[in-house]
Amino acid sequence: MGLESTPFCPGRVATAIFAPRARELLSAELIERAPEIVEPGLAAAPLGRSGLPSDIANAALWLASSESSWVTGQAFVIDGGLTAGQPWSQMHRLGDELYERFRSAIEQSMVTT
Repeated sequence: MGLESTPFCPGRVATAIFAPRARELLSAELIERAPEIVEPGLAAAPLGRSGLPSDIANAALWLASSESSWVTGQAFVIDGGLTAGQPWSQMHRLGDELYERFRSAIEQSMVTT
């Protein structure tokens, strides 16, 4: 089978994807800092930390290796336990929290420039 037939279901991974949609309002420095800005807010997963790009990459590397030769047709949920029972209301509040983190970072960057 291999990677082409195995879907990955990543959870909250600290990347710049969480930067506000109006990226033109953010400096390049703030977009680059997006993972560190959102990481504390994403750490609410049951394992106690946000996901990292390396978590997804390591799963893909394992699946591409001979170590996974007996694995077929699986969906790999790589979310630190997030979908194992976190209430929707708690997940919904995350968007507001991340927005506030970026708003604060924007304000701080305006003060220091």
